[in-house]
Amino acid sequence: MVSGYSVQASILFTLEEMTEKGKGSGFHEAMVGSGLFLGPLLAGGAGQVGHLRAPYWLCAGLLALLVLAQMLVVAWRRQAVKARGGSA
Repeated sequence: MVSGYSVQASILFTLEEMTEKGKGSGFHEAMVGSGLFLGPLLAGGAGQVGHLRAPYWLCAGLLALLVLAQMLVVAWRRQAVKARGGSA
């Protein structure tokens, strides 16, 4: 159920937020699909190589890195908008 919700929410937010809707929804679909594939694959590998808590530590670390990356992308986009003379 979580996977289905994530896909639907991703498409909904893409269609609401982006001006290039087709390009944006394709990108989001690719990101969600790769996450649904790579997440269990990496977590399973971490559990095999490490201990039983390794997948949880992997998830927490990746989540922290992705939150930081998102913050950097938002800051970069705001700077780009200000440089063009628009409002953020």
